[in-house]
Amino acid sequence: MRNAQWVRTAESPGLPYTRFPAYCAFPILLCLVYPRLWSLGLAFLVIVAQGYLYQKGYTLPWFVRRARCRMYGARVSARPVWVIRRFSRIRGPE
Repeated sequence: MRNAQWVRTAESPGLPYTRFPAYCAFPILLCLVYPRLWSLGLAFLVIVAQGYLYQKGYTLPWFVRRARCRMYGARVSARPVWVIRRFSRIRGPE
């Protein structure tokens, strides 16, 4: 049984002739503002890194959260800070 075409509408558009999503090329737009050789090289490195993350099934926000976790000594709470502050000192009905 074939899937309908509208099922794939939520997918992001890809770069031509690649399997990468179009947001991987965003650093090139920033490079157009200040066109220097080093900024082009940096943009290319970011594109390669984002493409690698995409191939592995990760996103850039995931990588940022993972890096922050490593910087904090691998201790990241699963709950937001306000939940921890609100419910960490619960007392019984006594």
